[in-house]
Amino acid sequence: MEEIDSFITEEMGLLRDDGGAKWTEGITELIMLGMDSWRQGQVERAHLVSPERVESLEERNRELREKVSDLKAKVDKLDRDDGKIDAAVRVQRIEASILKILCNNIGAKSPNYMSIEAVADKTGHDYDTVVHYAVMLARVEFGGYVQFDRMEENIKVQREDAYEKYCEAAGIDGVTLDG
Repeated sequence: MEEIDSFITEEMGLLRDDGGAKWTEGITELIMLGMDSWRQGQVERAHLVSPERVESLEERNRELREKVSDLKAKVDKLDRDDGKIDAAVRVQRIEASILKILCNNIGAKSPNYMSIEAVADKTGHDYDTVVHYAVMLARVEFGGYVQFDRMEENIKVQREDAYEKYCEAAGIDGVTLDG
């Protein structure tokens, strides 16, 4: 009590006419200062973040900015293409995937026939899609890369390097099709 009394009189300068401490005013002011200090401490604690947390948040922020940038680039590309997928690229990828499967089925002495159903399963395209593109690939004016058997149920490549030659002629990177 004496400590508070001396603080009120000496530090705060709250004296009565008789030289005693003005307890009511002193305590009220101390309480208000304490409340303000307590509130300020709460605010500081709410904003207190460790450097590691700041670093992880900055890293996450960088990652999200890169993702947003990539997505904006994709949206811009779609806007330029009017939202349409480049049909020529899609055709080339389908044809290349068919040739790749057929080239992987080459026997010891010559290419082996594969059923169109097996090619469809391995490429992930439906049966009719494989038939359509195989017919196109069989045409001489489109490279004559594929040959049908007599029953037209099986196909094979005409030469062992058909996939590489097709990729070269189409100007596509066969390595990207491996993924």
